[in-house]
Amino acid sequence: MPRPRSLWRASTTTQGESGFFVQVVRFLAGFETPPHSHDRSEVFVVLEGGCVVDGQVMHTRDSNVVEAATRNTASPPGPDGVTLLIVRNGAATANL
Repeated sequence: MPRPRSLWRASTTTQGESGFFVQVVRFLAGFETPPHSHDRSEVFVVLEGGCVVDGQVMHTRDSNVVEAATRNTASPPGPDGVTLLIVRNGAATANL
């Protein structure tokens, strides 16, 4: 069975004059991010569904802060996948 992919919608990615970078991302059920870090800290909020971030179960309206250079993984635990709102203080580069 092929590994599910994430669905990224470029139209939901914005960067304002203040430098904040906002993105809405949808992960399908069964998708898991590989261990990675970003060069910017990020705040994310679960908008729909749920996910597990480094062993912590997160539900709709839960939020988390991931500091820059902190390795993490995330996966949707159920059949509905997850939709996240991600806010960073600038565009970030992922490091695998």
